[in-house]
Amino acid sequence: MVEMDAGGLSQRDIEYSLEKAVGQFVLSKSTVSELTDSLSQEYEAFRTRDLSGEEVAYLFMDAGSEPLRRWGSKTGVFCVWAICVDGRKVLLTLSTATSESSESGLEVRRDLVKRGLPTPVTITTEGAPGLTKAIDVI
Repeated sequence: MVEMDAGGLSQRDIEYSLEKAVGQFVLSKSTVSELTDSLSQEYEAFRTRDLSGEEVAYLFMDAGSEPLRRWGSKTGVFCVWAICVDGRKVLLTLSTATSESSESGLEVRRDLVKRGLPTPVTITTEGAPGLTKAIDVI
């Protein structure tokens, strides 16, 4: 259902697709709407949460291309993970990105700083020039 919503299907189309796939009525249009709204709110809360309490030692930034739909189109996904002083691994942010450009990396880094993320000991990428440039800027 989430994949169908992200792919741009209407609630009615999602309702129909689920019914067709399962062979019986599964979710009403209003239930689909409530679920997608709830998931959107949870994601927004995750994406905007305060990070000032995270004692980050190491930061890992990467963007990759993930399938959005089963038959074709892909979208860029930007992930930032941290290893905290106490050894915990924390997913700090997850967003769409068109590439590993310096603009995308800079936008993500500025957002993390705005949300109170302390300066880590190191920041690691897989070497994309755009991400390296974005790290050097801030």
